[in-house]
Amino acid sequence: MSLARAYADRGMAGEALKAFEMAREHFQGWEGTESLPVCVLLDEGAYREPLYGGYIHLRLGEYGEQKSHLLEAERWLAGVEEMVSVVSVPGRIRLEALNLRGEAAIGRGELEEYVSYTVEGAEGVRRLGSGKRRQELVSNWKRALERWPWEKRVRELGELVLSG
Repeated sequence: MSLARAYADRGMAGEALKAFEMAREHFQGWEGTESLPVCVLLDEGAYREPLYGGYIHLRLGEYGEQKSHLLEAERWLAGVEEMVSVVSVPGRIRLEALNLRGEAAIGRGELEEYVSYTVEGAEGVRRLGSGKRRQELVSNWKRALERWPWEKRVRELGELVLSG
């Protein structure tokens, strides 16, 4: 998964998607978790697959086939929230996925989605007190200001994003 992420960060779509698929196939149904350290198990739950899938497509969207990769990123990242009813997903992971969905919405030009994700993300950041997730919100907000400089709602989100 990390190799796929590294390839995606460099825009190497074929390699990123191949590595991601190989990781998914290799670990599908793997039952060797009892020998893994607890620190690995806590950070690498089942929710990592849709999180990585979303991240990979989001990064690949920066290099080419933007619309299809950003739509695919949204699809994968929505899977994190869908898992909540089945497995335990830490709040920080749910917020990370939400912030990535906000980033994808900006890339796709979906203002309403971006606003919704940002409001929900700001509430989550306030509850968790996560500086890292807040920084993601701020970065997205700055991108949104570049994308929609005339949009009053985006400027007003600054107060919500920057407070706390």
